[in-house]
Amino acid sequence: DQPFTVAGIYDDAVIDGNKVRSFSMLTINSDHHPFMKQFHAPKDEKRSIIVIPEQYRKDWLTADHEHAHEYFFHMPDEFVTFPRDEQKQNDLF
Repeated sequence: DQPFTVAGIYDDAVIDGNKVRSFSMLTINSDHHPFMKQFHAPKDEKRSIIVIPEQYRKDWLTADHEHAHEYFFHMPDEFVTFPRDEQKQNDLF
């Protein structure tokens, strides 16, 4: 249970005199990722967020546009697995 970094971009703009900050999480193609390829419609491109490993966090935050892609890694295993709940829930409430 540690904090993690998701690759994102943001922009500040003034629209009709109001300051507006927009933000987007970056994604990477996951058509061949063992876990993430299971999501989205069968013929749709598979995407997943880009998790920046802790050791590259500062590098990512200071990267220029030319080098940003060097930090685009697939999600590590600990982000796509979870302990199995032995008890099955029969309803939502």
